[in-house]
Amino acid sequence: MKRPKKYSDQIKTGVWIDHHRAIIISIHNNEIKTDEILSGVISHERFNGETTDKINSGDQIMNREIHKEAKQQNELKKFYESIIDKIQSSSHLYIFGPAEAKFSLENIITKHKSLKNLPVVVATADKGSMNEIVDDVKKYYS
Repeated sequence: MKRPKKYSDQIKTGVWIDHHRAIIISIHNNEIKTDEILSGVISHERFNGETTDKINSGDQIMNREIHKEAKQQNELKKFYESIIDKIQSSSHLYIFGPAEAKFSLENIITKHKSLKNLPVVVATADKGSMNEIVDDVKKYYS
């Protein structure tokens, strides 16, 4: 039978997230550790002189929008996986941020085998400085 973690062994984690970056705050034995992960997602990529998303290749006209969207989804998948790697040892998770990315991360976590029993709370929050984000996580867990 699996024993529950002692309270002192628990790692409480907060993740502030939008589609461009995630700030991960871990609290363990009153020690605070922060990590920042950049997504690498470029929302609107245009080149100098570019007027359309279509490529004219002889008789064919191809739409680059499909390629851009697939690239963006692949970058987001890598972004979420790198966050999951950082929160593997968490006993509690608080996800917050201004955009829809927090719900996407929650959805991925609930489907992830090793994290399916992790208690997750999701909340909306504005953008803030690193100190404000750390304070929000401390307030949530106090």
